[in-house]
Amino acid sequence: MKRSADFDPVRHGFAFRNPLGAKPGGESVVGRLAAPFIGRGLCFGMVVAALSGSVGDASRLEPTPSLIDHLSRLHLKQFRPPALVAVARYWLRSRGGGPEFAVRRLRVAGSTDPHIVCFGPDMSLNFLKCAGKSHAVAPYRVERSAGEVRVFVYDPNRPQSRDRCIVFDTGRGTFSYEGFTSERGFGLVLLPLSALGVVSRFPGG
Repeated sequence: MKRSADFDPVRHGFAFRNPLGAKPGGESVVGRLAAPFIGRGLCFGMVVAALSGSVGDASRLEPTPSLIDHLSRLHLKQFRPPALVAVARYWLRSRGGGPEFAVRRLRVAGSTDPHIVCFGPDMSLNFLKCAGKSHAVAPYRVERSAGEVRVFVYDPNRPQSRDRCIVFDTGRGTFSYEGFTSERGFGLVLLPLSALGVVSRFPGG
């Protein structure tokens, strides 16, 4: 089993749900251009904040305007040129976010440069549909058994839970996590914090 001894999604993740009505970047040019590709809410920014430790004890914070502004700025870091290049390179090397590629390379919370797990489109005809439903979670523990790998995650859409996990079927080469499944045309991209210009200050990182 591979895990972070320090990260706990209940203690280090936000206690409030991903604000799905939030519009990162508002009416700015970047915000309007990015809107079709970032799903809803601030999941990516919340995951970056939790993994990096940039907000301290996230579980005690309320979604004040100043915090939402901070999370919005973190959320838009996925559109920095180094991050876009890293995503494109990973997506192509993994043939559309193949599960086997992710399982071999995943770094959990507490690692020197932990990954953000991004659900997005694979190389199927559902590319645009899946791109609009993208989502991000923070991996913190990996459990392996015969034919199966479970990656436990902090999910901003399901806060205060230690039971959320991505299930990889290593025999079939597929994965599933709620509505995000290989069968529906979703793939996985692992994006390191360093590609965002963010350094993890989380204990153990």
